[in-house]
Amino acid sequence: MHTPGPWMFDGDSPANQGFDIAMPDGGTLATAYYDIDRDAYSVQQAEGNARLIAAAPDLLAACKVVAAAASKILLLSEKYTNAGSAAYGVACTLKRLVLDAIKKAEGGKS
Repeated sequence: MHTPGPWMFDGDSPANQGFDIAMPDGGTLATAYYDIDRDAYSVQQAEGNARLIAAAPDLLAACKVVAAAASKILLLSEKYTNAGSAAYGVACTLKRLVLDAIKKAEGGKS
């Protein structure tokens, strides 16, 4: 279980040397830290990490939609074509990839 989205990229917090991710109520969910003394890449990497974290609830929801769509494609492929069709193979790969991501996001349960 996780804090419900949407999560928002809340910008740089120079005092903390990090980029904040905000919760819907405005509180800080997380901070992606950087080392200002290291290099500019550290700052860019921390910003990218914060943006990815902020997108996590949307990405998880998208994975669940893709998993459901892939399941429907598999059923239709089995019913109207054959399990060796290109659509079937693509749907199998998509479903496996998104189910693995969902499992990782939800702590091992799918």
